[in-house]
Amino acid sequence: GGGIGFTEDGELTWRTIMVAATSLFLWVQFMQVLVLSNRIAAFIFSVGRMATDISINFTVIVVIVVAFGTCMNILRQPGGYADDIGSSMLNIVRVILGVGEPEHFHLDGWGLAALLTVIVMTVICLINILVAQLVSSYSVLATNAEGYAKMNRAYICVEMESFLPMRYRLKCFDECGFDAPLEFDSSDEGPSGGIQVLCPSSIRTHPKYVPDRVVRFTGDASPMDPW
Repeated sequence: GGGIGFTEDGELTWRTIMVAATSLFLWVQFMQVLVLSNRIAAFIFSVGRMATDISINFTVIVVIVVAFGTCMNILRQPGGYADDIGSSMLNIVRVILGVGEPEHFHLDGWGLAALLTVIVMTVICLINILVAQLVSSYSVLATNAEGYAKMNRAYICVEMESFLPMRYRLKCFDECGFDAPLEFDSSDEGPSGGIQVLCPSSIRTHPKYVPDRVVRFTGDASPMDPW
């Protein structure tokens, strides 16, 4: 061969393409380490949530480009639109992105009308709607950044837990003691299914602290005893 990953004429091989894609995905997976920071974890979670809006919007744009690319190819418009549907779609994308040559001077009335219609639908309508959706979604997500950061961490922990053997997962579950009741106070047992963590005393001195309004009386809860 003409080198690792290349043919004799200098073209890429499938091995080189797979290695490049693998290295790309490895670096993308490295972003999971960044969830140790609350700000970065919240930002990554926000980007993932906004990716749904982007995928939906771009799906509609692709359908519109395919539709008008087929229309321009059937109309046999000059400038590469009459070659095939793929070339017609590529020319429309170039016009939308503003990187193509001004070929609309060679189009006839129907071709120019179709080109103007697809530009208005994609650039003026759909892309502006996408920008408005992203701004609105990010403003909502930014208000609860810390909560979404913890949610992202929990999602990654559950995903990593799925790779552990079931026997080891059951062992860890039993060691957590979720069946033991949690104490509200001395001799005041509460429900089970959690891990009890003592709050620092600084919480009671915080200006936003609200004292517990429930008055608890410890001891036996016999129906014969007066309340």
